[in-house]
Amino acid sequence: MNNYGLLKLRRGGSETRPHICRPGMRATKLIAAVLLLWLVACGQHEHQAKIPTPVKVKTAEKYSAANDVRYSANIQPKNQVSLAFKVGGYIESLYQVRDENGEMRDVQQGDRVARGTVLARLQKSDYQAKVAQAKATLTEAQASADQAKEDFGRTERLFQSESATKSDYDAMKTKFESSQSHVEAAKAQLDQVGIALNDSDLTAPMDSVVITRSVEAGDLASPGTPAFVLAETRSVKALFGVPDLAISKFQIGQPLSVVLEALPGAEFKGMITRIAPSADTKTRLFETEVTIPNPDNRIRPGMIATIITKGDTDLNSVLVVPLTAIVRSKLNSERYAVMIVKNENGKNVAQTQEVILGRAFGDKIAIKQGLQGGEQVITVGATIVTEGEEVALIP
Repeated sequence: MNNYGLLKLRRGGSETRPHICRPGMRATKLIAAVLLLWLVACGQHEHQAKIPTPVKVKTAEKYSAANDVRYSANIQPKNQVSLAFKVGGYIESLYQVRDENGEMRDVQQGDRVARGTVLARLQKSDYQAKVAQAKATLTEAQASADQAKEDFGRTERLFQSESATKSDYDAMKTKFESSQSHVEAAKAQLDQVGIALNDSDLTAPMDSVVITRSVEAGDLASPGTPAFVLAETRSVKALFGVPDLAISKFQIGQPLSVVLEALPGAEFKGMITRIAPSADTKTRLFETEVTIPNPDNRIRPGMIATIITKGDTDLNSVLVVPLTAIVRSKLNSERYAVMIVKNENGKNVAQTQEVILGRAFGDKIAIKQGLQGGEQVITVGATIVTEGEEVALIP
């Protein structure tokens, strides 16, 4: 007999066909059965040992909101002017200021300048020559006028004594009047070239700060082309839009509080100095201007300000939850919800509650509808828990 055993079975006096039995197959089936029993046992163990999801909660509670309404505003200088030369010419020099190293440099953006400061000068040689020529012309015209006046006086006396004819008198009178006209024309020409000479200096019209400078020494300046933009910032204005439902609460001269994110902890007092008579056609808001004293120049043009006004009294106490508690509703992605924790059969279970949101108060947000107050809302873990899932509260 070889390595395989032959098993003969008799059934009803007959003999069955021999069946070959391999010891390795029997061992494989045994191992598979053991593995199957182990996997089933592990699955049951995992199901029994599932750990509740840890979450943090916060009680939905009433919040005493400040009774105010806030508007975002842009800071602009009270007065701003664009300076340009009235005449053309090459720029000879710019106003010099001393830098932090003690060296002189050209005036630039951000520098403060006093009223009357000459910011830029054109080359004056051409204008000075024209002034000299105009003065010479005036001197000559004045001399001619003086001679014509003397000649006319003598002719007038001769005419009165009938020693001169009427035609001589009229001719001398015409010459005298013409000479006077020449004098007046020469004076006007001198005034004109004198103004042009003065206009070759570009002067600051007020105490101000340089907003922009668009010229350099040596540039050819054209008449009317802006060279500097100056702003008077000893007082500034905050511009903001007010909807039509609230515009009746604002009046010229009304004091308002102003705060700026760039200057935390500081509150400035301003006064309404202008209210637009009609709403903007695009935004439907009434532009309102608040003037704010700025003697130390802490407030700069371009900063973002918040205008604080008194609001409705029904905002004094509202139901709020932390912003981190708000999630999108799984029933309707266009709505919002919170996950609240309820006790069911001794277990803490997460449940979805749709809500309608109100205004925000820092890191909190008002709930207009959906909560009564006192509910435990999930603030950490709200996005990972599911409806009906058991949770564990952590501090």
